[in-house]
Amino acid sequence: MAGVIPITITLRERDLLLNETTAVGEEVLAKMRVAENVGGGIRFSLTPEDFNLLLGSLASEANHADSEVKEMAFGFLLYRLMRIFERHTAQEETQASNKGAPPKA
Repeated sequence: MAGVIPITITLRERDLLLNETTAVGEEVLAKMRVAENVGGGIRFSLTPEDFNLLLGSLASEANHADSEVKEMAFGFLLYRLMRIFERHTAQEETQASNKGAPPKA
């Protein structure tokens, strides 16, 4: 996987990640702190590797949350970001397979 994956999250999701996590890496959190504000949220980009680490961190946070509310919040964000990651991965796979495909007649 090459390139970066653009991510848009709400301000509430950003605050959850910045204030309530212990597992998310500082490199990812630093990108959130300086992210572009867009319509009630923020937009930033992560490499596929950093995105995958974020997903693992969110799973850990959801599994070890100290309240049901936090568990649900982390779980929902995890699910939403997993869908973004899967779409990005599928697009890259399609582009890669199209490069090797014979030209259309």
